[in-house]
Amino acid sequence: GPEIAEVLALAAPRAVIHTAAHAERLAPLLAGSGVLVVGHGAAGRLDLDASAAMASSGTARPPRVLVPAGTPGIVGFTSGTTGRPKGVVHTHANLARIVRHMPAHDGLRWGSRCGFTGTLAFAAGIWGVVLPHLYVGGEISWMAGLAPDAWVDRMIAERTTFTYAPTPLMGAFADAVRRRPEVLDHLDGVLHSGSLAPREATVDLGDAIGHRYVETYGM
Repeated sequence: GPEIAEVLALAAPRAVIHTAAHAERLAPLLAGSGVLVVGHGAAGRLDLDASAAMASSGTARPPRVLVPAGTPGIVGFTSGTTGRPKGVVHTHANLARIVRHMPAHDGLRWGSRCGFTGTLAFAAGIWGVVLPHLYVGGEISWMAGLAPDAWVDRMIAERTTFTYAPTPLMGAFADAVRRRPEVLDHLDGVLHSGSLAPREATVDLGDAIGHRYVETYGM
């Protein structure tokens, strides 16, 4: 609660979008604030449904919104490793540069299918994984919270070509791949990022997935 309150105070948002799971935690922080609250399935709140919004507007496409390149696009909050979390402003121009760079860095092919184990609260995942996949005409399948075996099963079923293996999941994911090696038939890349990994964990994952290992460091 206090951490969320601090981020809200620093960002001063005009609207907050959240899932129903966070409604109870956010309610006392936003009560009487005048901030528009858009919640998924939460009682008394609006539902965010892009398809319904486009249908009601009579168009099959979302509207094009043009803004100056130097306009802030995302405020990504640091983890607070060496102090309190700080909001780092990324302009639309900066985001565009990152999004154009990451497909080359990560080896994404056109139409890449991502099994994303992160969440949108992980800001670097937005510009490092989510937006680059949309840029190459790909898709995102949300797999956060899945056990490694269920994660690999989903990737096999969806012919996933790219996924994200953070440090805490490296060993279990490597073991799951060894049990279901057919997941490698379509998998081009497995990204490790987010925190320091022990050498043995890196070697173990590399042994399981081979040339598909991708490393990214620095937000």
